[in-house]
Amino acid sequence: EKRKEAASKALDTAAGGQDVEVLKAAVEEAQSAGVDKDILAKAEKTLQRLQEQAIQKEAEVALQAAASGKDISALEAAIATALSVKIGSKAVADAKKALASLKELQQAAEAAEKRKEAASKALDTAAGGQDVEVLKAAVEEAQSAGVDKDILAKAEKTLQRLQEQAIQKEAEVAL
Repeated sequence: EKRKEAASKALDTAAGGQDVEVLKAAVEEAQSAGVDKDILAKAEKTLQRLQEQAIQKEAEVALQAAASGKDISALEAAIATALSVKIGSKAVADAKKALASLKELQQAAEAAEKRKEAASKALDTAAGGQDVEVLKAAVEEAQSAGVDKDILAKAEKTLQRLQEQAIQKEAEVAL
């Protein structure tokens, strides 16, 4: 009977706190000591609420961390988790905005990379030809698209050589 009374008192104290582990241990001890089922049911309900709050808090922290990162799939997973544990709509809405921004940045980066690849190919093709104006335009586009400086330097040397050859041809024709 003393054990039952002590377990009931410990359960009451633990149920008034916020520590899931302490309450869980108190519930187990109260069950073992034969504490009244109504008191146990109330404490178990409190334990369930505290566990749900802890899960929600953990999901919210993970959501905020993912929203401040750059990993789209991690953010998508964090949003899904947040929705499944019923996190507040503001936090989810903010995370969805962050996700949209990340996707826009990714699309812009992919578009820039495609432009760079296309400019590099066009530069390579133009550098293999003899048309000064085509090569000049390809060099300008490659510079604008951020093509590697070494590739650009090689194309610029080719352009300079072609321009010099064109000047020599003009001089020969003039003679």
